[in-house]
Amino acid sequence: EDGNYTGALLKAYTRKAFEAASHVTVVSDRMKNAMVQHNLKNQFSILRNVVDTETFVPKKKIREAGTLQLLHVSMLVDREKNITGILNVMAALKNETGITLKITGDGPERKTHEALATQLGILNKSVFFSGYADTAGVAQAMQEADALLMFSHFEGMPVTIIEAQACGLPVIATKTGAIPEMVTANQGIVVACGDEKALAKAILDLRTNYDSYNSETIRNHAVSQYAFEAVATQLQKIYDPLLT
Repeated sequence: EDGNYTGALLKAYTRKAFEAASHVTVVSDRMKNAMVQHNLKNQFSILRNVVDTETFVPKKKIREAGTLQLLHVSMLVDREKNITGILNVMAALKNETGITLKITGDGPERKTHEALATQLGILNKSVFFSGYADTAGVAQAMQEADALLMFSHFEGMPVTIIEAQACGLPVIATKTGAIPEMVTANQGIVVACGDEKALAKAILDLRTNYDSYNSETIRNHAVSQYAFEAVATQLQKIYDPLLT
């Protein structure tokens, strides 16, 4: 999806790696289907990404009715994460009372994004850049937020989404990579990549219908799929027949 799988040499080495492998693991059916379309054939198994569900846990908080505290976590690379699109949408919603966005993370493009937020009149009003955070800091940011927001052009299986779900948060994200498999209707809202109007609507809909999302249900699903024990069980089922 990111356009990087090009060139005869890369494709030749990838085919050789597949031919030499006893088994191939993928994070989603979408990834498997893409590989098959590129004539990369083998036995495939889904092996999901893993998160520390003892660090990423829900925290009880009081949410004021009619408000929505959004969180975005990334390295702020616009080509992938579409921070520009997020800021455009937050600018379109700047007259909506109670909708705020914290952007956690750092990278070379941060100053550019802050300049755009200033130009749009939303910096430190409805949009706040909090900078780099370690694992504990990201977990705390998620515990303080109401929902995770991603507007990526392309993704694999974003660990950030899993971490947010482990904290019981609903997610707004785009239809790319494994996200449609990760975010069901009772876990959040998925919109088309680059569709700013759809994203704005999703944010407003989430604010209106926030109480329809059950934090405990979201958390329990994440633990069952992405906790260390769950992924270890998946991995053992793959390895055992290969080692006998």
